[in-house]
Amino acid sequence: MMPFRSPSLVTGPNRCALPSDCRPKRCCRCPIWSCPKSSPSIGSRPARRSSSTNGLPVLTLAMISSGLNTVLIRSIFLNPQIKQMDLRLLQTGTEDYEQMKRLRLEVLLRPIGVPETYINPEREQKEWLLGAFEENRLFACCVLTPVDERRIQLRQMAVDTGLQGKGVGAQLVAFAEEVARQRGFSELFMHARDAVLGFYEKCGYTVRGEQFFEVGIPHHIMHRDL
Repeated sequence: MMPFRSPSLVTGPNRCALPSDCRPKRCCRCPIWSCPKSSPSIGSRPARRSSSTNGLPVLTLAMISSGLNTVLIRSIFLNPQIKQMDLRLLQTGTEDYEQMKRLRLEVLLRPIGVPETYINPEREQKEWLLGAFEENRLFACCVLTPVDERRIQLRQMAVDTGLQGKGVGAQLVAFAEEVARQRGFSELFMHARDAVLGFYEKCGYTVRGEQFFEVGIPHHIMHRDL
């Protein structure tokens, strides 16, 4: 598996502001990771209005940071329930990870009778853990699990029940796609519950194969090329 890296995302137009020797070859495909040669201070690029998510326009402020692994991208939802959303990578053994476990237990596992022991911190040390926060409160999360050099699986996607249908999940999926893409993966897939197939279709995913049952619930594999 590729080593853990503290990334920062930059979103914006096709031209980035980093020096040419700091850019990946395809820096025009922003978001990109910030370069270690860049200044340790945090700088920001102009805010821009992104495409709407589920009918809710989102104002995205892109940040560059070389020394921090907390703030990656800020999305200010025009929704009174969410003032701003920080998307970031988590690590096991932290308070952020404890919040992630609690959210998954509440939203995903308890409702279908799956015990907390389903969550395996030792395994997840080797995976990428993504969370959406308002300040220090986590309200959405997912896990990225590499399958081979080309494919990576999105799993354990959970959004606080009070914020479902507000565009949070779509933003988190887009963030997961960028994390996967920048680590060299070319396909993202998930075992999607049949109840949320429409959500993933709106995010650009297509069904592959026949229905199957996982933890007693009907699922389909959905995938997208990155």
